[in-house]
Amino acid sequence: MQVSIRDLTKIFKERRRETVAVDHFSLEVKSGQLVTLLGSSGCGKTTILRMIAGFESPSSGSIFISGKEMNGLPPNKRPVAMVFQSYALFPHMSVFENVAFGLRVRNVPRKELRERVEKILQKVGLNGKEKRGPNQLSGGEQQRVALARALVVNPEVLLCDEPFSNIDQSLRIKMREEIKRLQKELGLTILFVTHDQEEAFYLSDKIVLIDSGKIIQEGTPKEFYENPKTEFVKDFLGGLKKVNGELVRVVALA
Repeated sequence: MQVSIRDLTKIFKERRRETVAVDHFSLEVKSGQLVTLLGSSGCGKTTILRMIAGFESPSSGSIFISGKEMNGLPPNKRPVAMVFQSYALFPHMSVFENVAFGLRVRNVPRKELRERVEKILQKVGLNGKEKRGPNQLSGGEQQRVALARALVVNPEVLLCDEPFSNIDQSLRIKMREEIKRLQKELGLTILFVTHDQEEAFYLSDKIVLIDSGKIIQEGTPKEFYENPKTEFVKDFLGGLKKVNGELVRVVALA
């Protein structure tokens, strides 16, 4: 397994109050899979992603990537990269410098750095816009820069936290197609967070539906559609229902 999460729990403490954000969460992700953590706001899906990235520490439980335990490692020592909902681009840097930032931190030689940045900008369709600033780009282009910045460091796992929520519907559809293309082309392992059922069904090899920090159901989109296990799952996915009927005739199309 590329990612193995075992009995992960996160409890936030504020004064005398404790909030269980993630409750004994376990998950296995195979190499090359795109797994979506699906759920409403506040269900714990982003907290799970932040613990994998190292931005939050688990209260208990373990996270393994490629067989190596991540607990206690700082974010810069983990083989992951994250695409944020807010893009998190550096406004004073050009497209090129934004994408190159992670490579500079890793002291990648100048020639290799330029080659890798140019290659990934080509992959996401931003070649020719290297010198522009973030404020000269559309929302979709800014999201492509954020995606390129994450991919250029060759992460073992790409973490995406509702990356398309700030762009309009037509661009969201294009970016979904883009992320699927890149996943297949580059063999990416992706953990993708969203509250959008349509997005989850389109993108996912596996969906993990979460409520109150717990897994309610996991499986392929087909399995969710054909066998929602609880009323909660049916309601969340839009009231999926089976209708009894009788097949009376099969018509062959010319």
